[in-house]
Amino acid sequence: MLSHIVTQWKIEAALRALRKLRIPFKGPLTTVKKHHIYLIGGYILRETELLALHRDGKLRVENSPRLLLDVKRLLGREESRGSANERS
Repeated sequence: MLSHIVTQWKIEAALRALRKLRIPFKGPLTTVKKHHIYLIGGYILRETELLALHRDGKLRVENSPRLLLDVKRLLGREESRGSANERS
C-alpha cells in the first residue's frame, strides 16, 4: 500500500512538472490491459516511461527544449526491445 502511495506521489510530481513547463498532456488514460498511459506532445507514454523521464531530470525547465527528443529516443529503445505489443 505504501509503495502505491509513493508511486502516486511521483506521478503527481511528474504531472506538476509538465504543467510548470506548459506542456499539454492528457491522462491518465487506461488501456484495455489496464495500463495507465499519457498523451504528451503527440506521443503515448506509459506511466513507467513518464516516471523515468521525471526520475532522470528530463522534466526540468533547462531540459524542456529537448524533452520531445528524449521521449522519441525513449520510445525508440522500447520498440527495439520488442515491447510494442505491450503498448495497448
